[in-house]
Amino acid sequence: MTARLLPETNAVAVEFRAKRITYRVKPMEQDIQDQQNMLRYIIEANPDPIFVKDRQHKWKFFNDAFCRLLGRTREELTNRTDYDFFPAHEADIFWQEDEVVWATGMPNKNQEYLTDAQGNVHIVSTNKSMFTDEAGNKFLVGTIRDITDRVRAEEQLKKSEERYRTLVEQSFEAICCVEFDPPISVNTPEEQQITQILQNGYVTEGNDALGTMYGFASVEEMIGMKTRNIASPKNPANIERTRDFMRSGYRLRHIESQHMDAAGKVKYYLNNIVGIVEAGWLRRVWMTQLDITERKQAEMALKRSEELYRGMVESQHDLIARVDREGRFTFVNDAYCDRFGMPRPELLGTHFMPLIHPEDLELSVAVMAKLQQPPYRCSCELRMLTTTGVRWIAWEGYAIRDETGEIIEIQGVGRDITDRKQMEAAMEVTQARLRQLLRASPAIVYSRETTGERPLTFISDNIKNLLGYEPQEVLADSHFWRMRLHPEDAPNIFDRISRLDREGEITLEYRFLCANGTYRWLQDKVKLLKDNAGNPLEIVGAATDITYRVEAEAEIRLALAGEKELNELKSRFITTVSHEFRTPLATILSSADLLEFYAEYGGLEKSQAHIQRIQTAAVHLSNMLEEILVMGIAEAGIAQFRPVPVDLEQLCREVLEEVELSYARGRGITLNARGTGAVMADPAQVRQILVNLLANAFKYSPNDGGVQMDLEMGATQVVLRIQDFGIGIAPEDLPWLFDAFYRGKNVGNIPGTGLGLAIVKKAVELHSGTISVESQPGAGATFTITLPAGAM
Repeated sequence: MTARLLPETNAVAVEFRAKRITYRVKPMEQDIQDQQNMLRYIIEANPDPIFVKDRQHKWKFFNDAFCRLLGRTREELTNRTDYDFFPAHEADIFWQEDEVVWATGMPNKNQEYLTDAQGNVHIVSTNKSMFTDEAGNKFLVGTIRDITDRVRAEEQLKKSEERYRTLVEQSFEAICCVEFDPPISVNTPEEQQITQILQNGYVTEGNDALGTMYGFASVEEMIGMKTRNIASPKNPANIERTRDFMRSGYRLRHIESQHMDAAGKVKYYLNNIVGIVEAGWLRRVWMTQLDITERKQAEMALKRSEELYRGMVESQHDLIARVDREGRFTFVNDAYCDRFGMPRPELLGTHFMPLIHPEDLELSVAVMAKLQQPPYRCSCELRMLTTTGVRWIAWEGYAIRDETGEIIEIQGVGRDITDRKQMEAAMEVTQARLRQLLRASPAIVYSRETTGERPLTFISDNIKNLLGYEPQEVLADSHFWRMRLHPEDAPNIFDRISRLDREGEITLEYRFLCANGTYRWLQDKVKLLKDNAGNPLEIVGAATDITYRVEAEAEIRLALAGEKELNELKSRFITTVSHEFRTPLATILSSADLLEFYAEYGGLEKSQAHIQRIQTAAVHLSNMLEEILVMGIAEAGIAQFRPVPVDLEQLCREVLEEVELSYARGRGITLNARGTGAVMADPAQVRQILVNLLANAFKYSPNDGGVQMDLEMGATQVVLRIQDFGIGIAPEDLPWLFDAFYRGKNVGNIPGTGLGLAIVKKAVELHSGTISVESQPGAGATFTITLPAGAM
């Protein structure tokens, strides 16, 4: 291939010189001219900008893509230099890079910033090299590729990764990644998988919290550590936990585990484990671990204290008595009789007040009055006159009502707490220690009654630090907890609590309103304590702040969803473009071969037909590239929007004439227009909307199917409807119809890139308008566009 400068046009002509070894009918000069024309056509069809400069840095030749990139015409660019169009700092760089090629004669590749005629700054990759024509003249040839979208996407990805790293490093929970090399097939037998997971994994990533939890000075000491050195394969608990992990689809949440840290101390962790399975292979596992050692120790200490208290209480013999509304005994049990040294017949029918210590008579009267009104229960401690002297009795009283709600009796269950009263001083030290333990616990520990509204009877002091409330404030209001649940969580939480009596133990997660007006996520483990006979004693619970964990999980899910969506879009783009480009390229290649044949053996008429096929295929390729370019500009947010007064009816009629020539093939188009006047709109964008919708209407309609177009121009808005009677759209395709590269499942072999409707939607949104579609399979489709009529 050679190049020469044409004196008449001051342009560069590129020539092919090839030795022919077959018989040619045309003269050699004509053959060379044909090859030059083909090369010029290929250069013009190239989507990348191409240019040629002389030694004075003047542009001598360039293709249409170069003009489009700079936003200039050929007349403006010819024989001009970089300094005529670009800012001085950009022109200086271009000039210096050109000089490197001139000086060395070697190709040069650079990444640069380029400002077009509209002031838009592009990031471009340039390739420049030098060639010499037959006359010895030297030229510089360059190609340009706009990489703005790619570079900005890389910058966004870098920022996303930095945010992720910051989140991981600042997390209070340990976060780590365990890789498996080689990966583990999910089809491997279960026992073999368990062995491979516990033996062959190794730590590849982790935050500082991970190293701290396991007793290392730095997390770097754990990188590369084998899983068998962290979770022993011989430990049955580890084996069963791994089995549960596999059987639950390689995901486990809120699983507690026990480990030994580097110093040999027992640690308890709350784990969330997610396995990454790709193409049937388990490649890595991500884990978050919350150190709950203090909470577990507090729970065990609390449990021991509760068991001690329960053993002391349950060793007593309860006193049970019932009285009528006037206070006369109707029933007493043996323990009551024994305690007061009186036989049952002697007690029945008499008043209980003589057995009350004189100083507690007023309290007793108040308790009886309280029991006869909602919630019909009350607790009190009274001194009683027994055979062994004055004894403190703790009473739990409640009203017994009939079907109409009328109180018929008052029942009291009493327990001798004299010994407890005497032990209170000794218990004070123990209770002080317990309160300190509860304050240091990361969980809010509480207890509730088991009946009625289940009011709180105790709550740990650390609620002040975690939620901002004083313990007394919480205990004073029986509806305090209920009224501060997040409204979206409350129905599910109440339903779960209603099952506590049946299940005995439940774990809740909900949002709770803090004193500062914000919501925090709590994990609340609730248990119903029962006596040996199965009778409810008390409800106890521990609520832990899991806000950071919930937010971290949400971030991870969002990142994974974004990555999945990006991969799907890339896959659709590659599939669509490769499929749509294959057919016209095959047409061009086959027609070119046939043209060569007819050129040697005659057949001008057939040659013209194949030339037409090449032109049609090339136009199709150009349209597809234009769609991709327009969509790329729209997605980048740099689409130009220039509204001017437009006669919309006239524009519709112009587009209809164009579409009739290109797509209708004799099929009818009906336009019904109502209203007059101009609207503020971008003519190019509106034309793009109309062409895409009308082209689709004909493309997906039968050969005898027409198209109906209605235009309604009102005072405040313009409504445009385009209706076809073609194959229609399936309901399941409608939600994704305007997504890039998405095509309906019923299009069959009808060609298309899936970009048309996405471009239409972007153009409509530029006008602050809306677009909707109504369709049924086999019944055609109606697209409705609504645009504001005023200035935008």
